[in-house]
Amino acid sequence: MFNINQVSKLAMASHLSLGRSLMTPQIRYNFVNIKDYMYKDQKKKLENFDNYNKQYTGTVEQIVKKRQQQHTYLEIEQEKKKDLDIFIEAYSDTVIEFKLYGEHFDYKTQTIDAILNYYQVSYTRMFNPLYHERIRAQFGDQIKECKFPLLRINISLEPAKFLELEQMESWLIDQGFIILPKHRTHSAWATQGTEFAQKQMHEALNRLFWSPALTFQLYWKSHSKSYTEQSKRALVLRVARIQFVQIVTNLWKNLRSITKDIEAFKKTKQDVLKLVNDWKEMLEENDYHGGINPDEADFAMYGVIMAKYNSQSFQRFIQNEWPASVRRWLIRMQQNCQYEKRDLYN
Repeated sequence: MFNINQVSKLAMASHLSLGRSLMTPQIRYNFVNIKDYMYKDQKKKLENFDNYNKQYTGTVEQIVKKRQQQHTYLEIEQEKKKDLDIFIEAYSDTVIEFKLYGEHFDYKTQTIDAILNYYQVSYTRMFNPLYHERIRAQFGDQIKECKFPLLRINISLEPAKFLELEQMESWLIDQGFIILPKHRTHSAWATQGTEFAQKQMHEALNRLFWSPALTFQLYWKSHSKSYTEQSKRALVLRVARIQFVQIVTNLWKNLRSITKDIEAFKKTKQDVLKLVNDWKEMLEENDYHGGINPDEADFAMYGVIMAKYNSQSFQRFIQNEWPASVRRWLIRMQQNCQYEKRDLYN
């Protein structure tokens, strides 16, 4: 084989000494072989370099692809672990939430509200009529036949459950949210007091509130913050519209009742005061109708009174004309049944 430098020297010497026209066949043959060798050698180098680049590029792509696959796998595993942690946490740290849907002018709502507060059950008041519209729309089929008040029970990862008034106390006692329900005496004395409150006193106060002024005060909630969680104008206007319909409807109904029984309406105030004095006698010298602790009758009477308590005129009537012992009883019940939004159960 020829060396390139030797070929160059030979070509130069041949050119200088002999000239292109005097080149022998042997020299021409040598030049052809040299040229062919140089071409093949260069081609081989290019092929080797190209193969090296292809091999190197393939190796890099494989590494990048493998790393991407590993990264994707790790992401999927991390997401699975996160979902598993959430699932385990939800079951190991179950949260229970109670919401009481009712109406502030309903004595049944006020009665169960007082019992929940007396036993310090953690719950949220939902007395805003807008909330009633929402749950009717959201759980229409589930609560279609239900009447307020309703206790909504939210438990982690479980569908919402609703209890009516007749089921609330028993369920809360059975589940341990009300411990030692001392008010449930089931005595004839408590039954008599409960009937007295929910029938006689309730009917007398309803007649008293035939008055247009008292009707307006009862249904109109002037302080919107206690009635709505948000103070947006749209919400306040919607609530005001609902209240206006309630006021007009009940005003019309009450005016018709007055015209039908004007004599009963005139003496309603005296009838209420007589019933209040009867309640005073039932209390005797005790703090409550039940003695040391309130019984079913205490909560029943308290619910009937608080259902009308939104009226400022009614509050003045209590303060100015009711016996002192009854007022003290009412203050004690208010203190023991004061609403406080507490933490959720977990």
